[in-house]
Formats: sequence, structure tokens, C-alpha cells
Amino acid sequence: MSALFHVGISGARGRMGRTVDQVLDARADVMVSARFDWGEAPDLS
Repeated sequence: MSALFHVGISGARGRMGRTVDQVLDARADVMVSARFDWGEAPDLS
């Protein structure tokens, strides 16, 4: 059974954001969507 799981990451380019990104990259059953607030410009490089 799949479930929707929401997580908020502040400073996604920081150490915690990179760690979460690596964990999610290793999972084939995870889809990530992103939302940027407060005038942030997405840096997807």
C-alpha cells in the first residue's frame, strides 16, 4: 500500500537537503515534487 508523505526541507541545497536527495535517489518508488516560496528561484543544477 502506498501513502502520501509530505516533508518540508528548509535550505534544500544545504547538508540536510543533499542527504535527503541522496536517500530519495536510491528509492525507485519515490516521486519528488518541489515548491519554492518567498521569491526563491529554483536551482535544479
